[in-house]
Amino acid sequence: MKIYVDADACPVKKEIERVATRNKIDVFLVSNGGLRPIVHPFVKNIFVSSDADAADKWIVDNGHVNDLVITADIILADNCIKKGMLVLKPNGEELNQANIGNSLSLRDFSSDLRAANPFYQGSGKTFSKQDKIRFLDSLEKIIRINKDGSIPADNPFVDKNNALPEIYSYGHRNMQGLIVTKSGDIYEHEHGPRGGDEMNLIEPALNYGWPAITYGIDYSGASFSRFRLKYSFVEFYFWN
Repeated sequence: MKIYVDADACPVKKEIERVATRNKIDVFLVSNGGLRPIVHPFVKNIFVSSDADAADKWIVDNGHVNDLVITADIILADNCIKKGMLVLKPNGEELNQANIGNSLSLRDFSSDLRAANPFYQGSGKTFSKQDKIRFLDSLEKIIRINKDGSIPADNPFVDKNNALPEIYSYGHRNMQGLIVTKSGDIYEHEHGPRGGDEMNLIEPALNYGWPAITYGIDYSGASFSRFRLKYSFVEFYFWN
């Protein structure tokens, strides 16, 4: 998998870079040249012409099936989905064959309103910290694939229209490590917000809560969520 970013005005470039570093995934930041180049071993800066659709065309032409595209452009998203690529908006919303039609209809409706009323302002919201959290939540999932890249037939979301078949579990934050025991149990640990580090036994299709439920708080002291879930403590013993 590679990640292609519609980089002009993209508000989550730092978050993408962090995930790419941890997972060693190549990222292509595609823009019309108005961005400062990022020097990073996994980030490629792609500068195209100033033509309105040049960045979109480059992404569609160079992306492949199951590559991930980060964009808020509905037309670009539609073209990428038709090619078999995965699409995620900067606010964490996944776009796919099941919902892209509604998104296109809403886009056309808004365009008609603007054409009929030049003072129409729309209902766009300011990009918030919660949007970044939702974006990372959508990006940070545990996937399960075979060594040849194919999808195991017993994955929990196979044949589900509203989820990617390679997803095994979700609701994770900043995963640091994963181990499979001899008995086949999967353990994963996460660097959570302040007071929110976790060690989880991974079960198929289970939502591990982030960001709706977390026992941690932001380092500023602010709360991420009004919901708290305190897991039972596990004692660890170390010996030489």
